Amino acid sequence: MLKSRLCIVLLLCVVFYACLAIEGRAEAARSDMYRNMLQAGKFYLAYSNQLSADDNNRELRLFQNERYSDYLAKKNLEKLVKGAPGRVIIAANGDDCYRETNYGHVSECQLERQGLHYVFSILTTPDQEKEFYGQVSDGKGGYVLQKNKVTGQPAGKSLSYKRYFLNNLMDCLLGPILPDDKKRKDVPGFRMVGEGLVEGDLYYEDYICRAGNHWDIMRYYFKHNDFVQIAEVKYDLMTDGSVRNYKKTIVNIEKFTGNPAEADFAVPAALEYKQKR
Repeated sequence: MLKSRLCIVLLLCVVFYACLAIEGRAEAARSDMYRNMLQAGKFYLAYSNQLSADDNNRELRLFQNERYSDYLAKKNLEKLVKGAPGRVIIAANGDDCYRETNYGHVSECQLERQGLHYVFSILTTPDQEKEFYGQVSDGKGGYVLQKNKVTGQPAGKSLSYKRYFLNNLMDCLLGPILPDDKKRKDVPGFRMVGEGLVEGDLYYEDYICRAGNHWDIMRYYFKHNDFVQIAEVKYDLMTDGSVRNYKKTIVNIEKFTGNPAEADFAVPAALEYKQKR
């Protein structure tokens, strides 16, 4: 619905927005509701994105374990952990946070609860059975992947731990509405430059960031008040009018609420877990 007009709309925005003298951020009730959720640190977000397979495979840290790779090879399941990610879930309630990224039949999961960090994966077999693999201490200061077990590691000491407020992608895409104390320093500052009605009950908000000849344009889509999609384009606009380093990202938001469930922050019952302090 939105892809066909995305490039034309956003590229034309450059000419229009460059002439605007809008400073600061205009109030926009639709995004403010989600800003408040993020500020409170209590929310449930589910979305799907269109990262390339190459981008995605660099994220597959959990699947580099030799024992797990051998298991997949024997089962002829290597193809299940390749390709672009599907559904992503991020749930937060104060310092507790759960992140799940689905890669077809495999989900990579990280849970932060009460100061401990649990890393595990969920494999759905061709028979639709679920198998659980968790990072477990090897007793030598490292970790191995084992079936039906997981070790809670102190978050600051976990080798797999990298602190994001949301995750690497959404910290950037939601940067325009993240509260100042939640923003990453490497994410550029955006300003709101427009909002309005696309058609029917579909609304938009536009944000822009420019540094030299580099442009970063973000459009948020809302159906009524529901946040439904984020579209972003980045590129360098050269002096001769040509465009280089063009990159497009589209994220479809399935659910974004301020009411995560308590079950979102529990270690799966199938995993026997220990705590390492």
